Amino acid sequence: MIPTGVRFRMIDAIEAALVAEAAHRPGRTVDDWVAAERHAVAVEANRWASAHGGNTVTVDDVERVEPRAMGHSDYAHKLALYAAELVWGPAPCVVCGGTGRHQPASQPYRSSVPCPQGCQEENHA
Repeated sequence: MIPTGVRFRMIDAIEAALVAEAAHRPGRTVDDWVAAERHAVAVEANRWASAHGGNTVTVDDVERVEPRAMGHSDYAHKLALYAAELVWGPAPCVVCGGTGRHQPASQPYRSSVPCPQGCQEENHA
């Protein structure tokens, strides 16, 4: 488990790497700067993964989570957050805590994301 303080510093570092790479956009094609920025996010995420025993992240992983950040006024922060989440792994289901044992289906909180522990419920944060 990566401590919360390290997680916050990781998010900040990934965001800083993305913003630094974005400064090089002038003179590049859109495809070039998009690829460079995704690469910068993956490299920084992997630096933290290596230092703290997290999951490694590919550029394809970054591309997969990027749509969740698009359209946000804090796009760089959101993308950094989602990349950092890839490093420390999925959060446990908010209902079962990863045990697979849920409260009755009348639980007020429901989302469209299935529990990553495979409990087949849709109560994941």
